[in-house]
Amino acid sequence: AAAAEELGLLARFQRKPWVILGDARERLEASFGLASDELAILLSRWLDAASGTGSVVGIAHISGNVYFGPRLAFGAGHGMLPEQVLVANLLSHGEVGLDAVASAQPPREALPLLREVSTFKRMRWMDSQGPIARLDAAGGGELRPNVDMAVREVGSKVAPPPKEVLRRHPLIADIAEESGEVGKCLRHPNFVHLDVEGDSLEEIQRSFARNSAAR
Repeated sequence: AAAAEELGLLARFQRKPWVILGDARERLEASFGLASDELAILLSRWLDAASGTGSVVGIAHISGNVYFGPRLAFGAGHGMLPEQVLVANLLSHGEVGLDAVASAQPPREALPLLREVSTFKRMRWMDSQGPIARLDAAGGGELRPNVDMAVREVGSKVAPPPKEVLRRHPLIADIAEESGEVGKCLRHPNFVHLDVEGDSLEEIQRSFARNSAAR
């Protein structure tokens, strides 16, 4: 929270707490000197610690937005897997695919769902327990942002994570030894853009729910 406030991002994160848009992702990467996969892994570690229930962090296809997927418990033995929350989050924001997920364990339990996502064959798994060069160089201590490195040029285009960065990680299909046809979730014929409306957090969440129900 302190780093987000220092970079002028805290209000945005509080307004949309389950997503980091591409421009904010780029600012975080630049200020901390991290690659896209390293940032996602660190966010996964943070979300695990904050939720205490297991979670995943995903990088959306094309937009490069980062989405959170905490495990949700509703009581009486009911709940949602982190990957279910993640895909619902992508759906409600109008994303068209998922390029990578970061978690402590491969998402084997959620494979039937992930196979339905249109980008499954290219989807990578990032081990959140793996080493991070920038963090290791700091001796495992706290990373501090360099605010001067986080300045973006006005009108500059937000780029998705470089393909070579994601290719450092294994394909989920290879880990699970999955083959065959995949679904069209996030790219089915009636999937169209729906604006998110509202000023307060409650209004925005209601808008997400309406959009998801419409799709």
